Amino acid sequence: MITDSEEILYFQDKIEEYRNDFANRSHGAKLPSIELKGKFEKYVIKEVSDSEQFFISMPVKNQEEIIEEVIMTLLENSEFTLVIGLVFDNCKDQSFQKCKLFFENSFQSYPNLISVYFLESESDLFESTCENILLLFCKEKYFISLQADILLTDKTFLRRCLKAFNKVPNLLGISGRAVLPFRKITRIQNVFTKILRMDNYLKNLFSNSENNRVLGPYIHGLGYFGDISDMPSIKMKYTTNQLNKLYIGDAIIRGPIIWNTDILQELNGFNDVAYYLGRDDCDLCFRANRLGYIVGFMPTSSYSVPRWGTTRKPRTKEVEHCIAVRDLLAISNPGALTLEWSRKRNLLDFLNSMRKNIINQKTISL
Repeated sequence: MITDSEEILYFQDKIEEYRNDFANRSHGAKLPSIELKGKFEKYVIKEVSDSEQFFISMPVKNQEEIIEEVIMTLLENSEFTLVIGLVFDNCKDQSFQKCKLFFENSFQSYPNLISVYFLESESDLFESTCENILLLFCKEKYFISLQADILLTDKTFLRRCLKAFNKVPNLLGISGRAVLPFRKITRIQNVFTKILRMDNYLKNLFSNSENNRVLGPYIHGLGYFGDISDMPSIKMKYTTNQLNKLYIGDAIIRGPIIWNTDILQELNGFNDVAYYLGRDDCDLCFRANRLGYIVGFMPTSSYSVPRWGTTRKPRTKEVEHCIAVRDLLAISNPGALTLEWSRKRNLLDFLNSMRKNIINQKTISL
């Protein structure tokens, strides 16, 4: 691992600039110290097209059990040039050591892997801040938000996404998990969603039924549309036609997401003051929508096991304290999506939007 170079000093300065910027945006709150511990890097002999370069953003919070498998699965299922950024977010386990050892032994074995950056925080940063920090390192055309509990097993996902980005110039991002509306899902929307997904709900009632779930028909703006698997027992089943469609919606959520880096940087990344853990991706989509950008969902076979999820693990008193502080910051610094939700909505507005969405279903075939 390279621990001392001009590039490392340069990026460490960029991190300090970001910490100062966060203090300004939050009216005085300070992020914990963040150190760039080092990098693995190889020189690329062949020329690589910018359109085939991906930066993998991966915040890691105590994932020693699976982190090697997550990284191996990513590398073994990608045919494109990759740069990986790892932020070990106040990890108390062996995640850092396991990743360091893995790349010491295997870095040269993956010719498409150009470099790996290791960062470590003194206390909890949470997801959106980790992603913004890693965005400072991204020179690639596409920035991938990938949680440290996601196994990206789909060999076709990145290539299918590239086709979509090439076809849709104002496309900000593609989620491999789901698309959903900006507005909070109402009871009426929930009922309509259950009707359209009746096959899946019936399967839940009969334990002897097959464990596959299907997407069903898509109506833009109705509700959550995407992956409803519960691995390893319940899996998603997609048709070839569905795998080659981009379902356009209001907002997308991680699991994973591929972002157009130029647009993401134009939007200054995630609003990590108002949304430190969750809804930051939806707020980003909302701000992008105002500028004419769109997002969509494209099915993928990536998955995670619920017990691996960081938010489902027990929290220490230190983490609880950090969450309380960030909650107060979020309340006193509401983001664009929160302000939108606070406005009064009436049933007529909802019914009119439903009527338009039923008439104008939005999908793009590749």
